[in-house]
Amino acid sequence: MQAIALLIDRARHGTALVVAPTRCASTGSTSSPGSRPACARVSYAEVADRAACLAELGKKDVLIASYSLVVRDAERLAERAFATLVLDEAQAIKNVRTQRARAVRGLSAEFRIALSGTPFENHLGELWSVFSAVFPGLLGSWDQFRDRFASPIERSQDARAQAALARVIRPFLLRRTKREVARELPARTEVVVPIALSEPERALYADARLAAVAELEAMRGLRDQQRRFQVLAALTRLRLLASHPRLHDPASPVASSSSAGWSR
Repeated sequence: MQAIALLIDRARHGTALVVAPTRCASTGSTSSPGSRPACARVSYAEVADRAACLAELGKKDVLIASYSLVVRDAERLAERAFATLVLDEAQAIKNVRTQRARAVRGLSAEFRIALSGTPFENHLGELWSVFSAVFPGLLGSWDQFRDRFASPIERSQDARAQAALARVIRPFLLRRTKREVARELPARTEVVVPIALSEPERALYADARLAAVAELEAMRGLRDQQRRFQVLAALTRLRLLASHPRLHDPASPVASSSSAGWSR
């Protein structure tokens, strides 16, 4: 609602661009109550002639495009200057090396805002990637940010670096917790149900683990980044197997202890 209010308020400044995941790009409305809309919503995916669409956009138009379309039409969209840019589900550009992140950084906009309900959990490079799209230059280059903030914080939990980073981004960050926006909801309740694997499941898991170890040993010649993905893939397969043997092998005759545990 705040983003829609922002788009309505800035309609007088010129065309706005909203970038969202494909599942969201065809939904929503920027119309205000009453018979006359404050903003006219234009779906980039639905227009036949996109070049003509960009040329004909007016001040009160809000162009809505998916991240995949922004990548596909990166050059064409970069040639158009927008008054406002809204990035919905902005965690989609948390990896600075992706085509998606590069395409978004190439967009031209006078005012930018990013919305996300997903925390940055892996490393501070994700924070830098999003800020490089909505506020280019605020955190410096990646090398500068890494040396000043990322490395000291991630390697040694440097309190001074953490405080300095917080001071830099605080004026440009609005963070709301569930307690602030949904006070009527009760605290989350977690129920831990320990379930022991059956003997057939243990044997199946042990075989899969040994096979994964052997496979990773055979990949020692790969680069660290490639081996890291292989390790994550192997862990994911083992996690699926621990949940239910058929998630690992659809033809497995072994029953799942977790299903029996929950049914009890």
